[in-house]
Amino acid sequence: MSKFQALYAMREQIKQWVEIPADQLALQLANSNMDADLRQSVVEQVAARRKWKKKLAARAENYEILMPPLLSCEQSSSADTAAFKASIVNKGQSMIDLTAGSGVDFEALMPHFEKVYFVERNQHLVDLAQFNFQARHERISLHATSAEDFLLSWDEEVSLIFLDPDRRPDGQSRQVMLQDCSPNLLELWPKIISIADQVLVKLSPMISIPQVVQALPQLSAVYVLSVKNDCKEVLAYWRKGSEVATQLVAVDLSEGLRLFAHPSKNQKKMPKKATVLAKGAYLYDPDVALLKADLHDAYATQEELQKLHPNTNLFYSDALKSDFMGRVFEIVGEVKPQKKAFRKSFKGDRAGIILKNYGLKPDQLRQQLQLGESDTDFLIGGKVADGKRILLHAKRIK
Repeated sequence: MSKFQALYAMREQIKQWVEIPADQLALQLANSNMDADLRQSVVEQVAARRKWKKKLAARAENYEILMPPLLSCEQSSSADTAAFKASIVNKGQSMIDLTAGSGVDFEALMPHFEKVYFVERNQHLVDLAQFNFQARHERISLHATSAEDFLLSWDEEVSLIFLDPDRRPDGQSRQVMLQDCSPNLLELWPKIISIADQVLVKLSPMISIPQVVQALPQLSAVYVLSVKNDCKEVLAYWRKGSEVATQLVAVDLSEGLRLFAHPSKNQKKMPKKATVLAKGAYLYDPDVALLKADLHDAYATQEELQKLHPNTNLFYSDALKSDFMGRVFEIVGEVKPQKKAFRKSFKGDRAGIILKNYGLKPDQLRQQLQLGESDTDFLIGGKVADGKRILLHAKRIK
């Protein structure tokens, strides 16, 4: 019996072990007659399921498959971001995942194609994929090799090529630039677009989008994906024959799907300046996907919002825009940041703090005013149209 088969046979017991404290599990395993190698694998399976439960609950709770190593979880997509990738590609005959890894994106994309190729240089992950996917093995071709070597031997046309370059190629420091990840996308790009109808690349959320657009010419779109105002992924999508300007698309996956698209080459209009910030009116803090894609001004213009200052990424309206892509606040009034004056105008001792173009960091102001955290009351500060810096007390309503 292979180690994979042994772990699979123990799946009900592993399910119970996931629910008990780590020290109890260690004691139970120490008193078992399990060999050391299998015992270590059990510990890894339990740890991986605990770790993946937040990111990929469906996979973590599926005991008919085995889990990949913990390290594979770090760069793995979530269920929501993987499903989004599947929603933007066209169906076709074949798909190659050149960096298949833990297989999360591979599984999401696979139903759209008749033949799929799982390419991964880590032999353990390939063996694991073979075990997990064995019931669907006829559709899947597994290859334990690097993306570079696989492409050297491939000349056929393919409907989609997907890549998620390793951002820790040395196992230590995290990389962001395309040429520093593995594989080096810039070196492979000419070959990839010569054989593929579509290319989808998952990139670091820290990457510079203008650099991506410049380095990978004729991209159809660049997507910025956020979940709960946290930038999760940047996706570069190329489609053969597309002659339109690259679309920049900000996507919020927090509650269903909300997105805003704008051509990258179009001049972005600056919203009107807010000259009055009235009590009972509304402030808007754009979602991080809009900010990362540099679409906040274009989106605010579409929504007919006013901007506090050209360099202050906060917006204002007299009437409520409840479907705004980001956080929404109702203004209670202006407060003074000096401690004595502040206590007269702000009666609480807790507040969330948002500062943009203000001259202080939120932690500095929090310490200065000795405030705890809050999810409802906020202090929102920034430079306004006349160049002055103001601090507003606001209630979060979305």
